[in-house]
Amino acid sequence: MSGNEDPPPPPGGGGGKPLLLTLIENGIFRYGYSLRYLRPRGFNIAEVWSPDRIDVEPGFSVNPYIAQNTDIDKFMVRTPDKLIKLGNRLATPYVKVGGYDKFPFNTWLGWSIALRYWKKAIPWPKPSSYVKEEAPYRLEKLEPDVLIVGGGISGLHAALSASQLKLKTVVLEMDYWVGGRYPLVNKDDPDGSSLYNLAKTVERLGAKILVNTVFQGFHSDHPYAIDWRRRITYILNPKVIIFATGHYEVPPLIEGIDLPKSVPFYTYAKLVKRFGVKRFRRIVVYGRDERLESLKSIFERLGVEAVFIGSDVEGFTSYPDFDYIKLLGREAFEYMEIEYEGKMERIKGDLFIYLGDRVANSWLTLQMGITHLFIDGLGGYIPWHDIEGSTERENVFIAGSLGGVYNFDYDVLTGIVAGLKAGEYLGLDVDEKMSQFILQIREMLDRDEWADKLFGSLFRRENVYPSKDAKLYKDKSKVILCSCTDVSLEDIDHSIERLRTHDIELLKRYSGVLTGRCQGKLCLYNLHKYLHRNHGRMIRSIHHRIRPPYIPHEIHSLEVDNSEI
Repeated sequence: MSGNEDPPPPPGGGGGKPLLLTLIENGIFRYGYSLRYLRPRGFNIAEVWSPDRIDVEPGFSVNPYIAQNTDIDKFMVRTPDKLIKLGNRLATPYVKVGGYDKFPFNTWLGWSIALRYWKKAIPWPKPSSYVKEEAPYRLEKLEPDVLIVGGGISGLHAALSASQLKLKTVVLEMDYWVGGRYPLVNKDDPDGSSLYNLAKTVERLGAKILVNTVFQGFHSDHPYAIDWRRRITYILNPKVIIFATGHYEVPPLIEGIDLPKSVPFYTYAKLVKRFGVKRFRRIVVYGRDERLESLKSIFERLGVEAVFIGSDVEGFTSYPDFDYIKLLGREAFEYMEIEYEGKMERIKGDLFIYLGDRVANSWLTLQMGITHLFIDGLGGYIPWHDIEGSTERENVFIAGSLGGVYNFDYDVLTGIVAGLKAGEYLGLDVDEKMSQFILQIREMLDRDEWADKLFGSLFRRENVYPSKDAKLYKDKSKVILCSCTDVSLEDIDHSIERLRTHDIELLKRYSGVLTGRCQGKLCLYNLHKYLHRNHGRMIRSIHHRIRPPYIPHEIHSLEVDNSEI
């Protein structure tokens, strides 16, 4: 791949290791501090845009959201001391959403005192004493025929079909390897070598694959991207854009899900398969889908003792049916309480893994203003498209699980078709070749009644009616919806009652939900799912504004001479 002839080494602090790996190897599983729950937060996800701020030594923490490719001590903040923690405990009733309406904070004097206190209590970012000279970003302009955003399985197959048509193709991949999530779930190709070889084939056909490069969105009418490793700002002017941005996981609505040592499947799989982490010996797993087979094979290979909740896995202790679960622990996850067959049991573990809802990564297509529909079963907001991947923009196509279908064959076929559609848009004759792949997609959907029904609902622009949600919780005040700002389900209900509306924008302004460092990536889907299933709201359009950048970057990366564009 461009900039790396061999599989690229991971970015980050700790001698070239990813920051997350460096922290875990040193026994660090927490970040920041919850003012409301008076305990550390856990890093719930290992995406490159993760907002997590993780303790690296007593009293200090680093934010990998900012420091993906920097020294570990570049950005640090202080955590609360004992006096501040005592003040937080006394102020707990006021930390809740709407608490500032209570006496004495609803008075002028109370607000004045509160603001002075919170200025000291909140761990404001503070640079460390170590500062190094940063090299300036270099500006490059790319004008490909086809720009493919995402170097996973669908993006690489789109690049293959576009390159075979002799189209000038550029692939942007925000991580430092190609293949996306496929190597994490595939038992037969655990290191992703088949897709790495596919990427080399694509490059031999003339395509350019840029890893460590984030497509940030649209700024001043120009799409742009940032290579944070080689410090390059790309100004892009493609004729066709194919979005193959895939999907990610969000936490389930469970009491205590924000505790440290609670992670999604993909985070655990990345730690084990990519970085060889083997320190977790007793694991509790929640969820049920085809990813369980991959987890089972990992556990058997490593000799892990595991307990499965909500599924029945041969060879392991399982609780396929239960009434209630709750995560507990003082500083991190230590045990789970489960109500099973009328009795409450306690299950200990040193890690909790959840197979969370898979959510289409539609943040960039939302930036474009393309029509999106909230289809609950497909994973939230899906860009409207037909079976060929065509959207309302004649030169914008989508491929893979961004379309809401999580299937290997679907990823491959839709990727190939997207590349062919790019050729069709640019005037090439691809009808005969494309028709055979579209037929295969139709046959695949016909074999899956669930996927066919939901895809048909999307194509006809019909919303799916609310379905009942199996509640995993009893106390809504203990279920964190937005871990950045400590917004719970109880807070959402309070906001709805106080405002007498379900409008997302007003709920955001009143409660603070969606305003955290992740820009709503971890809470928007769960908020809409909660309103959809528990309040019977028909979610049709999105009101929460999606602005660039996709992830934060240094402001001077945009300081370019306009004459160069």
